[in-house]
Amino acid sequence: MQVSIEVPVFKGRFLRPCVDSVLAQTSDAWTLSLYWNGGDEQSRTILERLQHEGDARVRVFFGENRGIAGGRKLLTDHSEGDYILPLDDDDILCPRAVERFLQVATGCPWASLIRARRVLIDVEGNIVEQEPWFPFGPRSYDRGMVTDIFNQSQPYLIRRSAYNRTRGWTGFPDFMGAGEDCDIFLQLEEVAHFEFIDEVLYEYRLHDGRASLSLTNAAAFEMWRRLCDGAITRIGLPLKRVNDTPPFVYERLPRRPVTLEDVNVVTRGTDGASTWRMAGFRATQRPVVCFLGEHADIQTFIRTLNDTGADLLAPSPGGKILLVRREVVAATGGFDEQYVPASSQAADFWIQARRRGFSCVGIPPEGDLGALRSKWRSHTNLLPSS
Repeated sequence: MQVSIEVPVFKGRFLRPCVDSVLAQTSDAWTLSLYWNGGDEQSRTILERLQHEGDARVRVFFGENRGIAGGRKLLTDHSEGDYILPLDDDDILCPRAVERFLQVATGCPWASLIRARRVLIDVEGNIVEQEPWFPFGPRSYDRGMVTDIFNQSQPYLIRRSAYNRTRGWTGFPDFMGAGEDCDIFLQLEEVAHFEFIDEVLYEYRLHDGRASLSLTNAAAFEMWRRLCDGAITRIGLPLKRVNDTPPFVYERLPRRPVTLEDVNVVTRGTDGASTWRMAGFRATQRPVVCFLGEHADIQTFIRTLNDTGADLLAPSPGGKILLVRREVVAATGGFDEQYVPASSQAADFWIQARRRGFSCVGIPPEGDLGALRSKWRSHTNLLPSS
């Protein structure tokens, strides 16, 4: 496995220590890509020198200012590593960052993103003792939507195959292309859950020229509001944000009762393929999907769904039948057909739905608890047996 370390470059003041921190990694499973994003002359001179040195692991690109998101997108589009590690041009990677990220990625291949801790440093590189600006730990959800959108920060490692299922890096043009990090967190959560390394692997430098100082608290709140409302629309959640500063609170919008005409039925094929659920889902368009492994009285299930207001209904033992509102699949990435055995995919999906705060009613699907405990070791309270 290879990690693509990607740095959009604006300023040269701390660029050389940033690059040196990559060259000093204890693992050599990395490539470094830097894009001169219309930065200052000092940064251009440093990048030209790096290019002249001819290190095969280092690639340098020059271009106009594309904004923060545009610079990140260009770098990711031109890199090939199995994982993406964003780095800012004034920050430092701790020596074991790549090594530790890959160790956890090997044990947690299902994770769309792996996050570690950071410390704050001053212009001389000395640690600044102060409380972290952002929480470190799993995010909170309400009926499918993130409430604490601000709960994100570097360092984080992105699985490229997960990134490829998103729209990629996007920011706000009126905020210098910023907001791309909060946005990619939201998008990746719609693919798979996150894992955490409770170790410091990144040093964030405090200085008077950092880009974040150009953005006010008001701008941050505005970006979070836009991202929140956009995610609600993208997933199709029947929610409305009712406050202006996170943690956000949502009002559940009224929904009309489900009828048989609202339901697509997906059945297991005769070829025995374990991918029948997601293949069938992708061929559907109606707001509710019924996954059937056996004959069932769908009308009865629809009445139960309406009576309980559930988002996910499992009316039969073993998870052989699931009645699911479409937004549950959109918010969670659906059934994990790559990293979970076929016999446990329904149970895994149930856990994903509960983790996102959806209402799950019925009989929790059965599955290989050993495999599920490994994947959901940070959320054992959500396992079907509990």
